Amino acid sequence: MRVALLDHDPQHRKTLESLLKTSGHDCAGFTRYESLRTYLMSEEPSVLLLHWPGDSEGLRLLENLHQQWPSLPLLLISSRTLTDGVRVHLAAGPADVLLAPLRKNELLLRLQLLMDRYRPGQSRGEVMVFGHHEFLMGRSQVRLEGRTIALTQKEFELALLFFR
Repeated sequence: MRVALLDHDPQHRKTLESLLKTSGHDCAGFTRYESLRTYLMSEEPSVLLLHWPGDSEGLRLLENLHQQWPSLPLLLISSRTLTDGVRVHLAAGPADVLLAPLRKNELLLRLQLLMDRYRPGQSRGEVMVFGHHEFLMGRSQVRLEGRTIALTQKEFELALLFFR
């Protein structure tokens, strides 16, 4: 699974990146929203992991993420009580909350459950076959007559929708 991670605390981010990478996930970690935003413009992670800062800046961040990438599953890590505004944004899209302090197995399980719920099959590398077309679920690719065709996430989802 490809994880984009935003954590304003560099040490905490490094710890989470290490944990995810040793568990077999690709992880791109960021300490600033601007860097994450640039990454999301060109890459398509499976899920976004956000260590919640818990302030008004965090609410604007969440609003921006939800507006620009409404279908990107989000796992929010929080050590604080969530406000009504935050709950509204989380309820509007594919999201879940994990309370700190984190436990490794719980984090990995919650990421897997989030993917299974909002992007079934993509986290396990399944292949769906329709005639000569093979859809590689975890990679947004289609194989046709021995050729592999890379698609954007949206192109892949639309093609899969039409084939289904």
